[in-house]
Amino acid sequence: MKMQRMINFKSQSRNYMKPNLILQQQIHLLSYKPAEKIAGRLLLSCMVCIFCLQSQGQADERIVKADQYFAAGEYYTAAHLYEQFLKPGPKQKTTADFPLNAKRNRQGSGMGKGVTKLDIRYKQATSYRLANYFPEAAEAYKECMEKEPAKYVDAYYWYAVCKRSLADYTAAEESINQFLSKATANNSYRTAAEKEAATLRYIKLQLSRPDTVMYTSQPTSVRKLTRITSSSA
Repeated sequence: MKMQRMINFKSQSRNYMKPNLILQQQIHLLSYKPAEKIAGRLLLSCMVCIFCLQSQGQADERIVKADQYFAAGEYYTAAHLYEQFLKPGPKQKTTADFPLNAKRNRQGSGMGKGVTKLDIRYKQATSYRLANYFPEAAEAYKECMEKEPAKYVDAYYWYAVCKRSLADYTAAEESINQFLSKATANNSYRTAAEKEAATLRYIKLQLSRPDTVMYTSQPTSVRKLTRITSSSA
């Protein structure tokens, strides 16, 4: 009898434990599934962040090509490519009088890590200046120094150089004085700016002489004075 009772008790205990084990397994599965979903979402978020960072760090092909043309000394071509990025129009067609137009289907999505549109504009200004397109260069430099004067202090110097090349000596002198007041003592252009200021003072002095009525200034790349002779008058 005792043996029979023990067997019955054990069998009842087993039968009682089975539902408990099943219930525990179900609870474990239910708790695992939300954790799995959370882990999956976190992984997906990380992948999206990595993709976005890579996209931002990848420079647009127009900028890459512009930098290459700039390095090769093709400054006007570089300026045109910077313009394509800064002011993209509708479909750009290749023209016979221009060597390159960047293809829109191969354009990237960024300017490179830490690069802003104003940085590209400053590069474009330098490209125009080195190509002797002084009106375009002056306009670009002016935009940079007006929007971020602390960052683009050098733009004041180059704006003055461009304005002198265009025979606008008053604007050139104003800009060079602003540069000298804003630039630090160890600025790489400070010595050149002091010489530029002296040049502008000399030009204004010469233009103020009584005999300067016989001369006229021309805004050319060589910035020369052409004498007006009595025979040509």
